[in-house]
Amino acid sequence: MNRNMLRKSMTTLGISAVIGVGLATAGISSWASHAAQSGAQPILQNVINADTATTLLKSDAAAFPQPLPVGVSWPNVLPANLLEKGVVMDPLVPRGVLSLFWRCAWESSYVKEKDSGNPVGAATSLEKLASFTTLPFYREQLIDPQQFWYTSVVEATRAGDDSNLRNELAQCTYFSGASK
Repeated sequence: MNRNMLRKSMTTLGISAVIGVGLATAGISSWASHAAQSGAQPILQNVINADTATTLLKSDAAAFPQPLPVGVSWPNVLPANLLEKGVVMDPLVPRGVLSLFWRCAWESSYVKEKDSGNPVGAATSLEKLASFTTLPFYREQLIDPQQFWYTSVVEATRAGDDSNLRNELAQCTYFSGASK
């Protein structure tokens, strides 16, 4: 696959994930709101609201199995779209949010180290980033049987082409806003 096709695939994958989460939360929220207004009993079970999710976000951050880079702290709030009135979500959403935040933090660390001329720091950050595939979120919630993420981001960066990593980091708007 040539570089342009790979970038399009990565962008499509990232956009699809964002759209999927947005549609899923909007769809669940919209359906729950309609059900409440019509008096129907919702068939959705085991969903949580933003307040409960924020509490979970904080407790999940305290128990996260991998550290953040030095100088980065866990967010205390969910992304804005998950805080909108009436949004409900699966209880695993906070874990997913933290996992993606963690991934973005290590991508950012890699870029900072690489751009400042510190190849040892960049390699250390990349090795930490490579362990994303060991996180429970990746193993239990993401569907990536051919290890597309690992191949296109980690292996490509190791081979000298970090453009996919940088493109992915550019989509980490929640991380960049929360880490300031």
